[in-house]
Amino acid sequence: MTITTLEDVNTMEHDKNIRECTVWADILALTPVEMLLPAQQEALTTHMQDCQTCAMMVAQYKSVDKLLYHYFTMQAAPLPAEQRQNRKPVFDLRHLYSGLKQQVKVVCVYGAGMLTASLRYLLLPVAIIVGGGLVVFIWRLPVPYVGIITAFAMLLYLSTAESWTMQMGLRLAWSHPQIPEVDHWGRPQQDDMRTVTTSHDDSAHRWPQITASRKSPLLAQRPLRQRVLWSRRFWLVLTVLLFVMSAASLGIVLLNPAKPPGKNIGISTDGSRVFDVQRPDGDLKRQAAQAMAKGQVSEATKLWKQALAMESNDAELLIYQENQRVLASKHPYITFVVGTYSTGRDNLQGAHLVQKKQNDVAQARGGTMLRLAIAISDFDDASTTEVAEQIVQLAHQDHTIVGVMGWPTSSQTLAALKVLDAAHLPLVSPTATSDMLTGRSSHFFRVAPSDTQQAKVATDYARQVLQDNRVALFEDPNNPYSHSLAAAFRKSFVDSTHAIVYHGLYTVKGDPTALIRSVQDALSNNPDLLYFAGYVDDASIVMQHLPPCPALSKCLKMMGGDGLASQGDSYSLETYKGYGRLLFTSFAFADNQQNQGVPQNDLFFKDYAQSFDPQDQYRQGTYGYNMADTCAMLSYDAVQVLLHASTKLLAAGKSNFTGDDLRQALAQVTGTQAFQGVSGRISFGPNGNVIGKAVLVLVGQPDGQTKLAYVDKAW
Repeated sequence: MTITTLEDVNTMEHDKNIRECTVWADILALTPVEMLLPAQQEALTTHMQDCQTCAMMVAQYKSVDKLLYHYFTMQAAPLPAEQRQNRKPVFDLRHLYSGLKQQVKVVCVYGAGMLTASLRYLLLPVAIIVGGGLVVFIWRLPVPYVGIITAFAMLLYLSTAESWTMQMGLRLAWSHPQIPEVDHWGRPQQDDMRTVTTSHDDSAHRWPQITASRKSPLLAQRPLRQRVLWSRRFWLVLTVLLFVMSAASLGIVLLNPAKPPGKNIGISTDGSRVFDVQRPDGDLKRQAAQAMAKGQVSEATKLWKQALAMESNDAELLIYQENQRVLASKHPYITFVVGTYSTGRDNLQGAHLVQKKQNDVAQARGGTMLRLAIAISDFDDASTTEVAEQIVQLAHQDHTIVGVMGWPTSSQTLAALKVLDAAHLPLVSPTATSDMLTGRSSHFFRVAPSDTQQAKVATDYARQVLQDNRVALFEDPNNPYSHSLAAAFRKSFVDSTHAIVYHGLYTVKGDPTALIRSVQDALSNNPDLLYFAGYVDDASIVMQHLPPCPALSKCLKMMGGDGLASQGDSYSLETYKGYGRLLFTSFAFADNQQNQGVPQNDLFFKDYAQSFDPQDQYRQGTYGYNMADTCAMLSYDAVQVLLHASTKLLAAGKSNFTGDDLRQALAQVTGTQAFQGVSGRISFGPNGNVIGKAVLVLVGQPDGQTKLAYVDKAW
């Protein structure tokens, strides 16, 4: 049993008073007595009844406040009675100047302390964060790495900050400038007004002196260090939280490779990354990607089958499945990269048909199999360049990569070619037609005719069949395809009897309002025909604003290049109301290719339907499922010609050939060594352009169907 003595009681009471005095010292160092809350004033009054030291301190604070008030209001106090008879009251500006000067010194010192404190705790973290951001941008590391590095740096900094501060002599912030020791009239104070020591026993508790000046007009020493610089404990908690959050974010990034930060671009061969996920089977594809990233191949295969039951024409999954088959077979293989965008399913479909056909033969008879790497970029040049650089890096690590098929657009192809040409990787494009690509590189080939070729066919059709003389031309001068096609058409069409009556400029996928105004301006020039050098999205806007067809006169039509070719759902329902007024050139069409009596073509269309509509779920003639569109056929031919050249190298005993070897083999696909593709005969000229390839003119029908109107074989 503990016995409490009178001495213990006194000690506890003494400690209680010390704690209360410390609290009031902190409060009064920041807040004048008159500005305390009513409850605080009442508590202070009660405390001062038991503590004479605090009562004296409050009285001194009030005196200092009164002195400051008179200094800053510049109001002179009345003369003492004994002085009124001898002299007139004169306000001494010298003492006011001395007081203000001292106050400026206080503010400057305090400001220096605040600035030093801010820089002390913020400069290094800001430098670390900025530097880390540059590291992330240059090396493209996950952002959580920067958070973890910053947290460790902060821990190291907090452990050394105090000693560093003292070494740099930053105690200047804690100096205690004093108010001038004068009364209202500048007379020196003789009493000990400025410093009062505590009445408590210093041996029991070393309480610092309380100064009537509050050690500065703003903060006392202890509150200043805690409130201005913040506490080291706060920074420690903040650092730990930063570390925990960064580590958790890094774990999420590492465990979800199917959802990489930023744009969904890159390369995938095994399905650990997926791109075409804006479909009904998107969630299953993401789950399969996560399983594959963990090495769970059987689980990923199971999810692929479920996804294909939902979307039977998902060529991305079919390619991943076929790649697993290649690896499991232990046969030698070569790898082609298929470059497209995330919605380029028709490009992947054509490539997959070649892959499956080759692997069936190789597995049955023995031979080299074909693996495909899917390279996805956005429509912009920057992302295409980035992905092309990734292809080159992967090719340095994986020497089975020997060639690339891609990209769908001329702009993307130009961007990729700059990178691939330097790496000596041949590029065969299925649909890039810009004349800017002609002779651009010895490593470039294409299976589609150039803009010059298709513009000449369009000109002949407009003159001879439509008998139009006045054309309104639309182009985007900054787009390689649009600018090239418009220039080729203008050069071919204009002569003494045929003219361009309006030349409208627009931006691909730009402001539709500006394009509509341009259409209205064109119509004011009474053209016989609109020629639109561009793509489906912008052409749809133009078609929706064509004038109604007059009853007894010719209906205004719109013509364009292969960028307007669309068999499927690319045009909106509103656009299809005027689809019968649309004409465009193309390089392959299912109706035309099926009716040529070529055995290879019949086999292609049969394989297409079996691969992408195996259960006959869709109506016959449904593009993308049992009917191949133009891009699928041209992509098939592009991969076929790559494989054809590779097979010749393998037959010649070059089992480990390079990109340069393949380029030379492709250059030999010409003349009598030409290759028969689904879209027609493929023979490359010295500049990489296909020669002798037919150009078609297709016309839309009022019911939304597309018909073949003209075939020109002059090229």
